[in-house]
Amino acid sequence: MNIEELNITGLNRHLKITHLSSELAEKLENRLIEIQKTAHVKGFRVGKVPIQHLKSIYGKNITAEIIDKEVKETIQSTTEQRNEIPAKQPQIIFPEDEQIANDIVNLKQDLVYEVKYEIIPQLEIEGLDTLSIEKLIVNIQKTEIEESIKDIAEKHKSYTPKKTNAQKGDEVTMDFVGYIGEKAFEGGTANGAKLEIGSGMYIPGFEEQLIGKKQGENCQVHVTFPDDYGQKSLAGKEARFDVNIIEVGKPAKTEIDDKLAESLGLENLNKLKEAIEEQLKREHGRLADTVVKRYVLDALDSKYQFDLPESLYNDELLAIKNEMQRQNNKSDADDKEQETPKDISIEDIEKNYGDLAKRRVRLGIVLSQIARKANISVSDKELQDEVRRQASQYPGQEQQFVELIQKNPTIQGQISAPILEQKTVDYIVEVANITEKSVTVAELQEIYKTITAEDELEPEKLTKKAKTPSKNKEKKAKK
Repeated sequence: MNIEELNITGLNRHLKITHLSSELAEKLENRLIEIQKTAHVKGFRVGKVPIQHLKSIYGKNITAEIIDKEVKETIQSTTEQRNEIPAKQPQIIFPEDEQIANDIVNLKQDLVYEVKYEIIPQLEIEGLDTLSIEKLIVNIQKTEIEESIKDIAEKHKSYTPKKTNAQKGDEVTMDFVGYIGEKAFEGGTANGAKLEIGSGMYIPGFEEQLIGKKQGENCQVHVTFPDDYGQKSLAGKEARFDVNIIEVGKPAKTEIDDKLAESLGLENLNKLKEAIEEQLKREHGRLADTVVKRYVLDALDSKYQFDLPESLYNDELLAIKNEMQRQNNKSDADDKEQETPKDISIEDIEKNYGDLAKRRVRLGIVLSQIARKANISVSDKELQDEVRRQASQYPGQEQQFVELIQKNPTIQGQISAPILEQKTVDYIVEVANITEKSVTVAELQEIYKTITAEDELEPEKLTKKAKTPSKNKEKKAKK
């Protein structure tokens, strides 16, 4: 075998590889000898089939298998020996001439092919302990705990019956039947339904028409279902509800005391406050972790600057384009006046989000090499736990989801990637120069809002919505 460098420029590699036909013939001979031991061929006893006869029957197919195996193993061993990691699957260029291809399979000619690929630049991963990372410590204030308790008390408020007219904030207990025309529609009937007037839980216009009604009163409520109503058979249609008011209740003040805590399964009010404080710390701690992760990525982005594989950069531009197109098409589907959505071009993506694509590719390379050097990996248990977590989002189809993932290594890689990324970030936080900063919840939320907005994709900026003229406008234009 011979390997010749045709072109080595930057991250691009172009090699020419030659396998001698004599080497392939020797491998074919060895393979046929193995087959001979167990071959069942009509007219011959097992183990007695002549090698030449086996070659005439299986020669071409076995040679093709040998060539396929040799090419794959050679490319892998060659990149390993050269200490190179291909950015993507190498491109293999075989001779296009059919006669040459036949001669190669028949071992009349050497196997010669070219290989093109880009490599991942190898980085000097050092000095992580000198990275200065600010870690935010959330300071939960008493006012925030008190506000949370007030919200809990509001959600657990009770109502006392009253004989006077229903007002905003009152709770109405009612039976009703909904009609489209004179026909009751499915899902439009309820008995003993409770509704707080002003909560916005029902169709727009429904609750307002209950104001002024009394216990025992029958009334009709007329509404129009929104155009984007979830049940398409009702969307945009006018409806009538025949309503019987069973009871009207006015809200009773819920005391914030030990009884409230006991109703929630806690010993007393102090225990409730402690539980809320811990919950707030967990919730806002997750936001703080996201901010710290962003600070780590920013520090790495500043520390490592290098040429990127063009193929990975182009793939990332395409991924951003597809995501933005999906978002754009979804918003268009909700816009009744939207014509066929304009396609977002790669040129538009590169102009507006080229820097973001470069950052993503760069950080992906940096994090993967840090993980490799630190021997960080995703265990089978971690992968299985995440698969089960995602499967729980598909009630009744959990097992099918798990089996689908088990059969698809590509999807397994996609699920593992964010786990590996987070583990690598956690490792960096452990070894980096960390300084802690105490922040309020409001300050944390503002920081979080700022950093997430920086990477937000905005497809509406890259497309112009062409509105279809309404019928009234068309009539005016004709006049």
